Amino acid sequence: LKPGLVGWYTSVVAKEHTGGSRDVAWLEGAVGDAASTSAVLAWMIQAAVVACDPAIPGQRGPDHGEGCDRRWTSIPGRSAVSHLAPTPLGMTVLAKAKLVSVEHPSAQAFGRRDDGGGGGGTEWEGAVLTFALSAVDSSEEQVASGTHTRIVTRMGGDEDTHGGAESGPMTPSRRR
Repeated sequence: LKPGLVGWYTSVVAKEHTGGSRDVAWLEGAVGDAASTSAVLAWMIQAAVVACDPAIPGQRGPDHGEGCDRRWTSIPGRSAVSHLAPTPLGMTVLAKAKLVSVEHPSAQAFGRRDDGGGGGGTEWEGAVLTFALSAVDSSEEQVASGTHTRIVTRMGGDEDTHGGAESGPMTPSRRR
């Protein structure tokens, strides 16, 4: 994973992507017939996933072989987006994510122990990937721009390296 890596994602604006969709927000008029900010952001984030997840060392998948004992992925960190122009129903949006930096924080910074077991990919634990995001419509008008971070982490299997992470709703008794 090196800066310069690029991912793309394309979508045609459908009713479920608009501000008039009950799944997004109920709006009337012209805004209700254009892609919502949340839909455009989702497409740009998907471009970031397309760019980085296949390149993460040790990730299990068709190109990494079934013998790989640890699965790695990236999870969302922060996103900041400016939605610059409406994209009406039926237009295509092309989202782009370009990796601009890779930071490798120490395992201690994330409260994890480094057992030196040579688990392969340990140096990627907690790596922060920062992307520059952009989206244009089929008329090549800039629709949105922003930034997005993703954090590299292990998926399942080895709970000790996750510090006993729990899943489920966050209730007052589970907050720390």
